Amino acid sequence: MCPIEVGDRVAVGYDRGTVRYVGPVDGYSGEWIGIDWDDAKRGKHNGTVNGRVYFHARDKTSGSMVRAANVDTGRTIIEEMESKYAQDGQMEEQLIGARTVEMIAMEKIRKKQKNLWKLGCIVLDSKLVSKPPRPDCPPFDKCTELNLYNNLIAKWSDLLAILDFFPSLRYLNIRRNVMEPRMESVPDANRIIKSPIFHVVLSECQIDQETAARVMKVFPHVEELYMTCNGLECFDPGAHGLNLTLLDLEANPINDFSNLHNLSVLPRLASLNLTECGLTNIRLPDPAGFPDLQLLNIRYNEIHDWDSVSELARLPSLQRLFYKGNWEVEPEFGLDVREVLIAKLPQLVDLERSDISAVERRSAELRFLNKYGVAPIRPQHLIDIERLKKIYGEPDIVRPTMNLGLDLLKVNVSLNDKTVECSLLASTTIRRLKTIIGRLFRVNSAKISLAAECGVERFRIEMDNALRSLSFYTLSDGDTIVVTLSE
Repeated sequence: MCPIEVGDRVAVGYDRGTVRYVGPVDGYSGEWIGIDWDDAKRGKHNGTVNGRVYFHARDKTSGSMVRAANVDTGRTIIEEMESKYAQDGQMEEQLIGARTVEMIAMEKIRKKQKNLWKLGCIVLDSKLVSKPPRPDCPPFDKCTELNLYNNLIAKWSDLLAILDFFPSLRYLNIRRNVMEPRMESVPDANRIIKSPIFHVVLSECQIDQETAARVMKVFPHVEELYMTCNGLECFDPGAHGLNLTLLDLEANPINDFSNLHNLSVLPRLASLNLTECGLTNIRLPDPAGFPDLQLLNIRYNEIHDWDSVSELARLPSLQRLFYKGNWEVEPEFGLDVREVLIAKLPQLVDLERSDISAVERRSAELRFLNKYGVAPIRPQHLIDIERLKKIYGEPDIVRPTMNLGLDLLKVNVSLNDKTVECSLLASTTIRRLKTIIGRLFRVNSAKISLAAECGVERFRIEMDNALRSLSFYTLSDGDTIVVTLSE
């Protein structure tokens, strides 16, 4: 077994941790290994034993002392590959007896070992990989995807040495390998990976900001980078980030969006995940930048101001937005948050994985215009109101009436050559409306299809969602609901 050093990743049974101390412990014989466990409940103290501090654990119960004989420092990647992909052969000895089966099993193992170099995808998740193979190991030319999730790799020099054996690699996952800070084991500042790796997962690796920036240089072909849960307060890829199309920074304490202004110059960045990053508002640089940003995920932050929405409207290519956990305020004027976001972000086509139809957009924009466009207009909505006026004209000012708080619509309901004027509650659902019309015209409500003809231009809207209310379709007094019957 190789000597254990501070910073090594080790395992004891199924538990993983980082070595923080190697040496004697007062009152006990022999050498001890001080480990800061990934699972804080696995330890016994914070690195202090009988009043003496041996190391500083990250939690008051995440540290403990272990004998070296009980610690597993890991294996080479080829050893773990052989263990996983060649282990099936031994099972047949238990199913059928003796010599014939043993020969078959050995032949199977040899074939599988030979086939390791033909594998296109190698998955070694939650194994004990910590070291590269021997220098004379043939390269894995066929492998394009390598999953090393939750192994024992700690030194960047070991990781880069492993990757040198994968010249065709495109997908790399090393999530939950706690890496050394600042690539201390890689003194060559110009060291790069030559394989065409464009998809890299470095989440939960305790990567600091300096290392994160250097990652972009080490992986010159990276386009999709996942860096969740690393404690990053900012991320600056510099000139090496020009190829980035996707960046995932979920659950990093960014806190201030200005810490990400450097990303605005990336010409190809199309997807940005800032879920749970502690953001309280969004303020873009001037000019806004982010020329190709099409998808933005800002779920579970603390954003409540509408000015941040106005800032999002400055993103020239934004089409998809995830916002759950923000703007959790009481709806104003009967509009919910989704309607306001749609009205204020004209470029959106998808909101929380729900397509924005032409009907929904028109309804949201008209309702927003009619409710927020009445003086005094709030400054954060002024630009939106002026834009919507150019599309729909002046807002309809609803005069207060003595309707005991009930919003009534006076509309015409037309079937063939018969038209009836009706007063309907704006809250009436399409399902309920079909029942009313069925009784009114003495027809089978199950065969009814509805469409609204709105305004002077008789703009036609299909009313095909049974759960929607009339208010969703932004009908006005005098509009017509056209009834058709299926055969």
